[in-house]
Amino acid sequence: CDVDVRHGNGPHPWQSNAHVHCVRFLKQNDLLIARDRGSDQILTYQVDREKRRLLLLHTYHCAPGTGPRYAVEHPFENYVFVVNELIPYVDTYAVDYLSGEIRHVRREALLPNNYQEDDKAEAHAFGSYPSDISIHPNGNYLYVGMRGANTISVFSLDLEQGMMKRVQTVKSGGINPR
Repeated sequence: CDVDVRHGNGPHPWQSNAHVHCVRFLKQNDLLIARDRGSDQILTYQVDREKRRLLLLHTYHCAPGTGPRYAVEHPFENYVFVVNELIPYVDTYAVDYLSGEIRHVRREALLPNNYQEDDKAEAHAFGSYPSDISIHPNGNYLYVGMRGANTISVFSLDLEQGMMKRVQTVKSGGINPR
């Protein structure tokens, strides 16, 4: 087993040090993708199973104060969707599975422009932070939970056109959906 100790921080009070929040395997070439919420980075690693080592392939520097949290990979296309914990947005990244490089494609807001003012006040009072992200097995829909606002946003995906379109944002029916 290998370990990569991360260093760094970000401008948000929750970012006093590096904090790799989540690591998962991608679907090809023994690649790992890690999101460092503390230093606003997304990292890809090659896993050398024989030597039991991690080789850092690529570091993507997100906008300061973003706090990348969870990611989900498209089941058929070369895209990864990352929900940011410190800002209410989901980002789309194109993945090069040979080099491990990721490239930012687009950003989409999680709260719609017509979100009700009383709901915004409730979300602000509690603290509105994106939580988990899931993709439908057919690859056509993305789902993102929002704590504080207590909503789930549904997006349709048209990756041939590079588009993500909000279908709806609904109340979760509970507190702090994960």
